[in-house]
Amino acid sequence: MPWVKEPLIKGVAIASGARKSVTERVVKRFNQRFLNPVAWLYSGDIMKKIISVIMLVIMAVCFCSCEKELTPIYADEINDGTYNIEVKSSSSMFKIIDCQLTVAGEKMTAVMTLSGTGYEKLFLGTREEADIAPDSKFSYFIETTEGRYCYEIPVEALDKEFSCAGFSIRKQKWYDRTLVFMSDTLPDGALKFDPVPVIIIVTAALLVISAAVIIIVKRKRGK
Repeated sequence: MPWVKEPLIKGVAIASGARKSVTERVVKRFNQRFLNPVAWLYSGDIMKKIISVIMLVIMAVCFCSCEKELTPIYADEINDGTYNIEVKSSSSMFKIIDCQLTVAGEKMTAVMTLSGTGYEKLFLGTREEADIAPDSKFSYFIETTEGRYCYEIPVEALDKEFSCAGFSIRKQKWYDRTLVFMSDTLPDGALKFDPVPVIIIVTAALLVISAAVIIIVKRKRGK
């Protein structure tokens, strides 16, 4: 393509080479740290292949557990109590620096503390809905002893995006935000069912199976 400038072509080539280099380094490091030491203990191509497959299975289990889509978690899946929890916000202008989640029966409420003091009130919904909503639907700020603004809101579910409009004191208008209460930031014991131990058990089981396979193959080859 004569119309493409040479520096651009070089830039693409460099970027491609960098990606390849990073991938090669990752694979090499994995082999050095995990695969090669084990294969050295149980020498032989067959052992190396078996170990490779087992390690790939373990990595796949961990990857799937981390990359799966979030499933909403409701109050009846959480033990009653008050917990610290992190809240993800769609805007850096609406940063939650602290949040206390209270679970009681089938209801949840949260007291969120924002980093700034720019919002007079919050509304669970969009700005268009907030414009026509009655005042009873708004959550007004309460100033803490440190001068922070905090707001108490009802929570339907964790790990589920929801709309939250904030009314700017300076601009005198509503702004749309999207929030998510992250269940994986709850302390141990908060959830009635915690998937982390299951992942650990599955991984341990795979390691035990791999050890058994290694012993069996080694004995057969020794005969």
